[in-house]
Amino acid sequence: MSTIPSTGQLGGTPTNAQFQGYIEDFRDFVVESVLGASARHELTIASGAVTPPDGATAGGGIFKLDTEGNAATDTLDTIAQTNTHDGQILILMAENVGRVVTLNHAAGGAGQMLLSDSTDYVFASLSAWVAFRRDGTDWVELCRSYAGGDYGWHDHLQIASVPAHNILCPHQRLVINYATAATLTITADAVVLADASGRLKRFSSLSETLTLSSTGANGRDVVDNAGAEQANAWYHLFAIGRTDGTLDVFASQVGFPGSGTSIYTRLPSGYTWAGYLGAARNDGSSNLVSFGQRGGRVVISTAAPLVSGTATALTSIDLSSRVPVTAQAIRYDLYILGSTTGDKSCAIYTSTTGYLVGQYLGDSGSGSNVDFRWTDTAPLLVAQTLAYQVNAATTAATMTTLGYEF
Repeated sequence: MSTIPSTGQLGGTPTNAQFQGYIEDFRDFVVESVLGASARHELTIASGAVTPPDGATAGGGIFKLDTEGNAATDTLDTIAQTNTHDGQILILMAENVGRVVTLNHAAGGAGQMLLSDSTDYVFASLSAWVAFRRDGTDWVELCRSYAGGDYGWHDHLQIASVPAHNILCPHQRLVINYATAATLTITADAVVLADASGRLKRFSSLSETLTLSSTGANGRDVVDNAGAEQANAWYHLFAIGRTDGTLDVFASQVGFPGSGTSIYTRLPSGYTWAGYLGAARNDGSSNLVSFGQRGGRVVISTAAPLVSGTATALTSIDLSSRVPVTAQAIRYDLYILGSTTGDKSCAIYTSTTGYLVGQYLGDSGSGSNVDFRWTDTAPLLVAQTLAYQVNAATTAATMTTLGYEF
């Protein structure tokens, strides 16, 4: 361990030999203690430890770590303090990205490292580094840089992966349009996608045509139903990306939020980023059903999942052919017709055991066959389901779906 000459040693009348010794000590101290005072020095782990040299041998305070015996992985537990002084600063980096070193937090004993997040640190990049300051018998982290491994900042700061308020990935000006019976056009100024670890990456300028009759990128998931396109089925839409910035789209029957299947097990080769965009449905002839989407709002071709319903007890309305399981709300038109005079009403509930979301009442009018019509929106607390009941068997209710929202 090098030491700086004490106050007064250079004064007086030192001999030439003494003065030369003082200068050498000062030189060694500078080389040992000043970051960048010499070239980076390699330290090879031996039994979980390294020993930085003193300034007479090497220094500069910046050290490259290599694994013991060039093993693929190794763990550094302690930094020996033999040649270092209290308060000394040093920086550790990786020697070879193919030989991955992990810094062990609080391994115990003299020379242990105390990392700021109390978590072991893995060098994933040659330009990443961690700076320590010796504090007694410990090495305490001062700061770090992930450099090319920017995703490490995401982990270190524990940033939430996907906003919980919206199942669609974050996006700007998302537009999905029906083009043909087999194709959709999908555009967005930008989308924010996540990888399997929840790290986020922004991709710009999404503009693709998805062909449902094809498989792979800009097509459908080849794993679904052994690669056969399905009739009367929902296909969920994703933006998918590569780390190099490639951005495409993809359709799968699984992988959507809450499906229980990870979309990352279904992505085409080379794609590691994905974000949910919505859903499209094939009809009985395996042709896409027409729809248009702007952001999280979807307009669909009209159809009636409830026609002249006369149930006076709460009865389910099956919406599975009209809205995907991921839809959060539905827009509908409700039409009530009475065959006799008297009040006519229909109540809409979230389910047969759920909450009232709409009570639609018309007065009796002057005679029979008086009808009433309302347009409204209801939350889908139970996926693809609402329920209804009318006030009398002489009242009939018809619901026509107009669209839905994510």
